[in-house]
Amino acid sequence: MLLAIDIGNTLTNFAIYDDKGLVESFKMESSTSKSLDEVKVLFTFYYNSIKRDNFLIDQIIISSVVPSLTSHYRSIAFSVFSLRPLILSPGLKTGLQLKVDEPKTVGSDIIAAAVGARKKYGNSLFVADLGTANKYIYIDKDGAFSGLVISPGMMISYEALTSKAASLMETSLIMPEKVIGKNTAECINSGVLNGTIYEIKGFLEAFEKQTGTKLKPIITGGNSSKIKDHIDGFTYDPNLVLDGLFEIATLVKNRRK
Repeated sequence: MLLAIDIGNTLTNFAIYDDKGLVESFKMESSTSKSLDEVKVLFTFYYNSIKRDNFLIDQIIISSVVPSLTSHYRSIAFSVFSLRPLILSPGLKTGLQLKVDEPKTVGSDIIAAAVGARKKYGNSLFVADLGTANKYIYIDKDGAFSGLVISPGMMISYEALTSKAASLMETSLIMPEKVIGKNTAECINSGVLNGTIYEIKGFLEAFEKQTGTKLKPIITGGNSSKIKDHIDGFTYDPNLVLDGLFEIATLVKNRRK
C-alpha cells in the first residue's frame, strides 16, 4: 500500500492507497514550530486512528512546499515504516511534459495536481487549486502543463483585510445569501468568497480566450469546499493532488520492476 503525503503551507494531507485507489485519508496542520518528535507523535496518533489490520505500507511519496517539514516526514517514514520515501522534486520523471520557461521551478504540488487532473479528466483543462495561494493551472490539448496564474488565497486576503482595517471585525467565512451585504460580516464574507468565484470565472474566460480552446473546469484545494456549491459548471475534486501523487508513485514503481 502507498502512503501519499502532500505538505502545504497551511495543511498537510495524507492518503492511503491500495492498487484500486484511495482507501483512507486525514490531514494535519503544517506547523514549522513543532519539533520532529512532536510532529511524529501527532502523525502516529492520526495514522493509528484510521489504520486497519490489513494496512501494509510499502511505498511512500511526498510532495512538499515546506522544506523543514520535508525533512521531518522523511525521518518519520524511516522511523515508523522503515522506508525511504520518494520525494517529488526536479528530475523525477512524472510523465508530465512541462511547457514553461523554467521547468525546475514548478512546485511539486502543482505537478501533482496536473498529473492527477490529466489522469482523471484528460486534456484541455483549467484547474483552480485553492489553498494558501490560488493556483490556476492550464493543461493543454496535448496533456502538457503549459502555465498557470498564482494569486493570494482566501485566508491571505481575509487576514490582510481584517488585520489592516481596524474597524473591520473578524468573522467565519460563510457564503452569504446575497452578494450585497447588509452587515459587516456579510460584506466581508461576500467580498472574499464571491470575489474568489469571480476571479476563478474571469481567469477561466481569459485562459480560453488566450488559448482558443474550450477547457474543462475543475476545482480543488483546501479552500474549495467553501465555494464548491456556488460555482456552476466546475467538477469538485478534493483529492486531486493526492491522486496525482498516487499516479506518480505507481509510474515510478512500475518503471523499477
